[in-house]
Amino acid sequence: MLVDPRTRRDQDVRRALARAVAQLRYGTVAVNIWHAFSFITTSATWGGYPGQPDTDIQSGRGVVGNTLMLPDPEKTVVSAPFRTRPTPVWFATHLGMLPALRALPSFEATPTIPKLAGITRSALRHR
Repeated sequence: MLVDPRTRRDQDVRRALARAVAQLRYGTVAVNIWHAFSFITTSATWGGYPGQPDTDIQSGRGVVGNTLMLPDPEKTVVSAPFRTRPTPVWFATHLGMLPALRALPSFEATPTIPKLAGITRSALRHR
């Protein structure tokens, strides 16, 4: 969901947003942020909302993550400001996105400090 900060200041909108987040039956609900951010954090849960029957799977099946080992997690809710500064590296307009993404497979195969430094340099290049 995307919610403009001026709109979000309205008490009726805040209550409606809270109700919507509570009622959504998805394993991850994201407000003003990429929903996969909960997966990237590794401590949050990622997956389907519990109780989906095999004949009507809507948000997925099962859960990954949950490194905090919470019993029976229902969903993860992630939220961020409407505008993010600096631009996250996964945004298509980020100047360092392509070099950072090209460097990731090599880093994953054989992680080294110099490779990490190169990815970090690319990720911090936002102008």
